[in-house]
Amino acid sequence: MTVRNARAVLFLMLLATFVLSSCGMSSSVASRAGYAWSRPAKSGIPLSPNSLSCASQRFCLVGGLSDWGHDLATYNGNSWSVSLTVNTNSPSSVMSVSCPSPSYCAALNGARVRTYNGESWSPLQSAGNIGNEGRYISCPARTLCVAMSLYGVVSVYNGVSWTKPDSIDHGILVTGLSCPVTQFCVALNSHGDVITYNGKSWSAPKLIDTRGRFALNPISCSSPTFCVAVDAHGNALSYNGTSWSAPKLVDPHGALNAVSCSSPTFCVAVDGHGNALSYNGKSWSAPKLVDTHRALYLVSCAPSSQCVAMDVHGYWIKTEK
Repeated sequence: MTVRNARAVLFLMLLATFVLSSCGMSSSVASRAGYAWSRPAKSGIPLSPNSLSCASQRFCLVGGLSDWGHDLATYNGNSWSVSLTVNTNSPSSVMSVSCPSPSYCAALNGARVRTYNGESWSPLQSAGNIGNEGRYISCPARTLCVAMSLYGVVSVYNGVSWTKPDSIDHGILVTGLSCPVTQFCVALNSHGDVITYNGKSWSAPKLIDTRGRFALNPISCSSPTFCVAVDAHGNALSYNGTSWSAPKLVDPHGALNAVSCSSPTFCVAVDGHGNALSYNGKSWSAPKLVDTHRALYLVSCAPSSQCVAMDVHGYWIKTEK
């Protein structure tokens, strides 16, 4: 073989190695991400969003503050429309919504709640007398909704009636609530504690994040053996059914505002700088700027793993596989 031929063979071998390596890298990245984000679009809904819940690719519900008496809006897979109202008074504010399916939702407005059956909303009813500071509601099914006030007063709905209010955290501010099934819920507080529910009673607060007060923010659980919580310093913590991991820095921009997990191998978190990052069951992707309007505030991933996110300026984006 001549020197020229030898060099040609070596070049082709190196080229092939590079191509295979690049393809493998691209495949790995694709398997970790598996989606792209749409361009931000103006939602056009006249409310400031507080809570978002997506039950499917074609149904999401958002609740918020409105000066027009319209505190809820729905998403049909392409666009948003204001077609539902929990409280016709103006101004009105829905603090939390939860939709386990397109045919069942609950919306919490202070101490009052309404439920949706896919066609119409029930009359306003008391959410177990949790007080006017009602902040969170989570419903894994028609037969269970948990409503909680900002100060840890909780009531449980069994599909027929609400239990008497109970204080689970003695006035410490609650910062998150997630109930993936009827026999399991997790609440977070501003001291970095976690409180769990087993279908009958609540545990004592347990410290899981030592990053300081008011740091631990939202939580999302896809099952009793998998939860993710994020904090205001860009850390994520995961639960495996037995214990919580230590806080791990996943977003150097900090201020992770929301997280949603549709399964143990798919979570999405968003931050106050317009970035989104995903979890594949093993590791987090790097933060990626997906909303140039910045300040992503809410995210919800349907069981199909399609996610919708909203920012504080009224823009929304969705994942596109």
